[in-house]
Parts: sequence; structure tokens; C-alpha cells
Amino acid sequence: GDVTTYAYYLRGRALTVSYSLVTTTTGTTATNLIIAIPGGFTSAKAMQTTVVSKDNATYGAARASVAAAGTTIIHTRMPAADWTDVVDDQDLHGEIVIEVQ
Repeated sequence: GDVTTYAYYLRGRALTVSYSLVTTTTGTTATNLIIAIPGGFTSAKAMQTTVVSKDNATYGAARASVAAAGTTIIHTRMPAADWTDVVDDQDLHGEIVIEVQ
């Protein structure tokens, strides 16, 4: 997809990750959309936040979560549903603070 922002800032052990993915495509119907934690960092504990999403022309919210010892940010639609298999019609805009090891 079109990654317009994928940036991070580390202050102490707090890693702030900001991202904006616009007009992305999935190759199949997916339960989760996954983004790697940048910089090769690993989370120290589970964290989550709410981010803005668009799935097949429908704007809404998604939960962005990181598992303890995780290396990815996992996005789940809210309310829970699979992400649609579409071309150029999914967006994710968010920021999450992760305590890293």
C-alpha cells in the first residue's frame, strides 16, 4: 500500500510509533492487519490503543495491539470482523506508545 508515514521516536524505553497507510490492498480476507514494530525493537509488555481505519469505503475504528515480547502491531476491526479483500481501499492511521525491552 501507500505508506505516507511510518516513523518512530525512542525516549528511554518508550517507543512512539506513528503511521499512516492510505489506499492499501489485501490479497485475501484477513482477520488482522499487521505492521512490524520499527527499528528491530521488541515490546516489554502488552499495549493497545484505538486507531482510525477505513475498510472498503467504510470509515471506523480499529484496535492496535502489541503482545508482550511482540515484534508486530496487530490491527483488529471494531466491532470485530474480518478486513475485506479489496484493492486500494483500506487505510490505517494511528500512533501507539510501546514500552520496549
